Amino acid sequence: MDVGVLEGVSWPVVAAALLLEEVRCEAVYLGDRPWDAPYLRASALLWSLPGGGDRRWGAAYVGVSVLGRVCSGVLRVGDVRGVREEVVGVLGAGCVGELEGVCAGVLGLVDGDTQGLVGLGERLVGVVGDVPGYAVFTDPCAARTHGLRAPRAPHDHDQNQNHD
Repeated sequence: MDVGVLEGVSWPVVAAALLLEEVRCEAVYLGDRPWDAPYLRASALLWSLPGGGDRRWGAAYVGVSVLGRVCSGVLRVGDVRGVREEVVGVLGAGCVGELEGVCAGVLGLVDGDTQGLVGLGERLVGVVGDVPGYAVFTDPCAARTHGLRAPRAPHDHDQNQNHD
């Protein structure tokens, strides 16, 4: 991912692009190493959702993380029925259909197409709705991999002040 392309892009769009890139990378990996499918599938069933944040964004995070892996072939429809129902309960069936369309779209991007990821990230944010940057879940690995950090909530800043 070309971090320079992300300059000036809103945090929700950056977080969405990073999440979509994870799904895209796993699909490419699966295409190159189909014999690793059982391991990717097992690891996809073991991840956990970060706490806090916005309810709609949390549903979108789960939707991309789980339903996106159906699009990529890592998970099967039967693996995710219950999760899909929960996501539909928060976002609605129409939004989930659009979310799945975004996930399918990311599979057509080539390595290094950060602009394409940003475009799909914008679509995803449009589906979910605008939320404050600090309320957006993101991949904790993004900070280590790309040096990207989510904005802090206003009250977090106040609590971390040195009041000597």
